[in-house]
Amino acid sequence: MTTWNAVTWDTARAGGLIAYVLLTTAVALGLVLRNRWQSSRWPRLVTNELHGYVSLLALVFIAVHVFAVAIDPFTHFGLAAVLVPFASHYRPIWMSLGIVALYLLLAVWVSSRLRRRIGHRLWRQIHVLAFAVYGAATLHGLGTGSDTRTIWAAALYAGSVGLVGALLAVRLLAPAGREARRRPLAAGVAAVAVLVAAAWSLGGPFAPGWSARAGGTAARAAVAAATAPRRARPVAARLPSAVVQTPFTARYAGTLTIGQVNEQGRLTLRIDGALRGATKDHLEILIHGIPLEDGGVAMEQSRVRMGTTTALYRGEITSLHGTSLVAALRSPHQRLRVDLTLRIGRDGTVVGRARGTAAPAATA
Repeated sequence: MTTWNAVTWDTARAGGLIAYVLLTTAVALGLVLRNRWQSSRWPRLVTNELHGYVSLLALVFIAVHVFAVAIDPFTHFGLAAVLVPFASHYRPIWMSLGIVALYLLLAVWVSSRLRRRIGHRLWRQIHVLAFAVYGAATLHGLGTGSDTRTIWAAALYAGSVGLVGALLAVRLLAPAGREARRRPLAAGVAAVAVLVAAAWSLGGPFAPGWSARAGGTAARAAVAAATAPRRARPVAARLPSAVVQTPFTARYAGTLTIGQVNEQGRLTLRIDGALRGATKDHLEILIHGIPLEDGGVAMEQSRVRMGTTTALYRGEITSLHGTSLVAALRSPHQRLRVDLTLRIGRDGTVVGRARGTAAPAATA
């Protein structure tokens, strides 16, 4: 991974997580205001001003998150995918929830700025959308976040939902003010929603195989990888003279499988997926070697195979540096050099970029 790749990816992750923490804080402060909690050292005015400031800061970090995702060279989302619901090729439902949350938060924030013009009643009605913003943002983070299955991320989401849920319970079951009335039905609905979301999280984002079930690039690549070996042979037989047009660039998406360490202390990594772009081929990479302490492998042997819409190419890795590699491939009609830069997710998904060039016979 290049330095720029790392910067955009880490900025997108950090921006999203910080925005979620700020959104949680803003919703919590709003409920503190509604519960009329104050003291001589911390008057209501301070809480109100802090609530508005934190809400604005959350929008700023959401903008950072969206921009970083849009320009990340690995994801290739573009502005439409991060601003238009269901336009994303990656986990479209869960991406759309984040986009909807952004627009609702903008509506809530703008209504607060126009409160005197639109009136208190309309402002209150719009402000209730803050709970929809929070719910959509939580599901978006759980469904698309690459850190969701880590312990600290699970603790962050659980702590956030616990805090907001407790404050909302007080607001609905023990409201402040003489004219306030209890709303046990609404509290019950909210409790059921939290339980349903928790059950969904345990069986969804926190469970193995979520990447394939969530939809998008990884799922399509997994299907392509599963079916390509059965059809690669007949396609190559029908098109024995087919070649890849060079130079080419293509996106790569697949999955990583790590084998068991054998008696000689060696293991095999298998990266299996599909190219999408100038060429649409199945690409399988096998790396055999000594496991390293940092999770990598000191390569001793390798094998690379490519082909589906073109003739079958075979070869090996000639250079390996972290998650960047160079492979020399050959078919009966052509020799290729393929440069791959990959990013491996915690759930085993692999995405990246491939560039292919024609290789002279002497260098293949």
